[in-house]
Amino acid sequence: MTRTLQDLPSAAAPRRALDARHIRDDDRAALGALLFLAYLGGPDQEENDPDEGLAEINRTMDGAYGPFVASASFVVVDAETIVAASLVTTYESLPLLAHLIVHPSAQREGIGSWIATRSLAALASHNEPLARLAVHPASPARALYARLGFVEA
Repeated sequence: MTRTLQDLPSAAAPRRALDARHIRDDDRAALGALLFLAYLGGPDQEENDPDEGLAEINRTMDGAYGPFVASASFVVVDAETIVAASLVTTYESLPLLAHLIVHPSAQREGIGSWIATRSLAALASHNEPLARLAVHPASPARALYARLGFVEA
């Protein structure tokens, strides 16, 4: 799916007060566990435990899907616990929202939209023309991406 980075919607704040910050290298283990839980039982599940989730986070941040774009990648923190993250890379010269992950207990609160829009705005501020992502055809996240203006590529 792709989305131009013109006319971005402003993201409504999540239902609860949360902080967002850029991803740090020491977030990797927490992100691996979050990725495992966020995809557990869904069509995107490929990791069968937090260690495999960590391996996927390491692949993403270490460049397996193109250079990691730290300036457009964020975590959402609730009481010092990471509850969501957006990880952006540059794949084949274009920004790729490689992972948008939200803890199951925090889903359907607007957090995914909020952090995704934050990543898109960061890309737009760097004059990127569009962003893309890959999502499983059966993923419930497709509805979120459509609301954010992504279309089939």
